[in-house]
Amino acid sequence: RHTVIYDAVWLPDGSSILVTAPRFINLLDPFKAGLPADAKIEKHKVFGRFEQLQIAVPGPQFAVHLDGQDHELAIRPSLTSTFAGLRGAVTLNKNNHLDWIHDWAHYYVSAHGLEAVVLFDNGSDGYSIEDIVATLSKVPGLKKGAVFSAPFPFGPSGGGKPHPRFFQTAMMNIARADCFSQARSALNCDIDEFIIKTGDRTIFEATEAHPFGLVTSLGYWAYPASFAPGPQNQAAHTHWKMPKKKINRKWCVVPQSIVGRNWPWEVHQNGGFIQNWFSQTKEFEHIHCRACSTGWKSDRFEVSEHEHQFDPHLDKVLRAHLPARSFAGE
Repeated sequence: RHTVIYDAVWLPDGSSILVTAPRFINLLDPFKAGLPADAKIEKHKVFGRFEQLQIAVPGPQFAVHLDGQDHELAIRPSLTSTFAGLRGAVTLNKNNHLDWIHDWAHYYVSAHGLEAVVLFDNGSDGYSIEDIVATLSKVPGLKKGAVFSAPFPFGPSGGGKPHPRFFQTAMMNIARADCFSQARSALNCDIDEFIIKTGDRTIFEATEAHPFGLVTSLGYWAYPASFAPGPQNQAAHTHWKMPKKKINRKWCVVPQSIVGRNWPWEVHQNGGFIQNWFSQTKEFEHIHCRACSTGWKSDRFEVSEHEHQFDPHLDKVLRAHLPARSFAGE
């Protein structure tokens, strides 16, 4: 409730900016009233958990007058051209081990031909933004990357109640509107999630070939081979709890497709009913690595060994696409 806007970026035309904000609710009128007289709102889109305004501004300096003070906006340059034509992934991060971030990107480069990463860091205090950049720069085959410092409130979690988690959805739609707006295709996946292919095509190839430009996959919790009560890396997750427990979908989209142009990006959904009827496929599934976590949201380290079953195929996939270092502690 103390956050007015998240991001302001120059659009490629150079004469207007795009502002991304949590839902303004009662702050919309004060925000509009605080704009300079020579600024003009050209577009205003309101979504379930965020808003975006395209504002024509007269020059490089731009301030909003709120509560008796002028607040100058730090307007960043557009990254659209940086990622144009690339296959990318967008993710959020907070205090995940740097090795996990490296191995996540390494897996997708190796298994699916990932070329670019946009990562929003939600106030990690165990390392710096520069450390994340250095980590991603060591991933063989990764062509481009951008790491945003985004130390905003995440919003409530747990309790079984729906919460207005403005932050996560807004960050993904910053990537949609700017970084990946001209990308070849874009995947939404967390650091502890891996898309597993059952055929020869990568998730990007399948998405780019889909008539709606969208592919979604169902997933399952994967568990580590050992049962120590603490975090473990993705490579350790070679077991299933039987019967396998389904989890929410993940998606990949072509930003310039029918779906990409007309629907905002959500955490587990993109395209409304189109996703459910036309884009879900058995060609891919994803694993959610249960113990690859800092435990910020819930206790994910309680397991019972007798309930789990080793999957040799999953083990083979992970060994094929993760660095050998990841298995050194076996």
